[in-house]
Amino acid sequence: IRRPPRSTPSNSSAASDVYKRQPIITTPRKLNKLVIDDPNTGEYVLYCDKPKEFLKNTNVIKYIEYGEKVKVPVRKKGTEVVGYNNLPRVKQAKRKPWYNLVKEVKAKGIAPILLPRRMWKRVFFIWNKSNIIDNQSFIGIIPYEKDNVASMLAILNSSIIEFIIRCKAHIYGGGVAELKPKDVENLHIIDVRKLSEADKAKLSNLWYKLVECYSQDRYEVCVEKTIHEIDRTLFELLKLNQDDMNQIYHTIKEVFEVQRGVGREKEVIIRTIEYEKEEKIRKRMQRRSMKEKGRADKGSFITLDKFFGNKSSKQS
Repeated sequence: IRRPPRSTPSNSSAASDVYKRQPIITTPRKLNKLVIDDPNTGEYVLYCDKPKEFLKNTNVIKYIEYGEKVKVPVRKKGTEVVGYNNLPRVKQAKRKPWYNLVKEVKAKGIAPILLPRRMWKRVFFIWNKSNIIDNQSFIGIIPYEKDNVASMLAILNSSIIEFIIRCKAHIYGGGVAELKPKDVENLHIIDVRKLSEADKAKLSNLWYKLVECYSQDRYEVCVEKTIHEIDRTLFELLKLNQDDMNQIYHTIKEVFEVQRGVGREKEVIIRTIEYEKEEKIRKRMQRRSMKEKGRADKGSFITLDKFFGNKSSKQS
């Protein structure tokens, strides 16, 4: 249940109810910077594994009962069911009780780094500083050493990683690139643990500088400049020169344009197929109409050769 109903009490409710509701981030569209530092996302997930009999006389049970009575559309089916508990995907999950997400959230873990599954203009990794629960719109990344999160985020937001990701991504209409968890799992990056403390500190400072860019009016210029600084640092670590860096930038631009082109081609193909289907139907209807008209003509009129005779018809 993404949003509490209006009848659900606010955060000023009894303390026994507040802890059973956890903030969740459901879409990257709500993010306007590279760090989630405010736990008040405006959306909540019910975080409770207690059966209903243990929740009597609480606001939580009212919320659950509301969810069991409301009409809910079934995704991609064009139908609806009464109650979230009767949704096919909820039944398939076999949770006990049906609203229990505690086990799944604990098994998945709270990832300090989030990557939107779908991207267009720019690949960006987000610092989940507030430890917000994320949904399927994101891929969560949990580093081996949490002390290295800042330096790792600098590396992940570099042009080199963007190039690798765009090569692995699945392309959809409009040039939208989508990643699967397996693609990210197999992503090759610099091992932060093997860097010197000075290099890690330099990358961390560049990451914080990148975050600060989003507080400026013309943040796009600042972002691009800081990412170039990160790129130069990584190229020095990899012992690559300026020509290699220029080649990377040129190739990223080419890949992006190709992906946008593929997206446009897919859209054109879809439109062409739809037009051809419509044209076939139109021609079929036209032939049927002409056939029916022919039958009507046959019953009401005779041809000229029958009226005048074959000879007269040919002469005329």
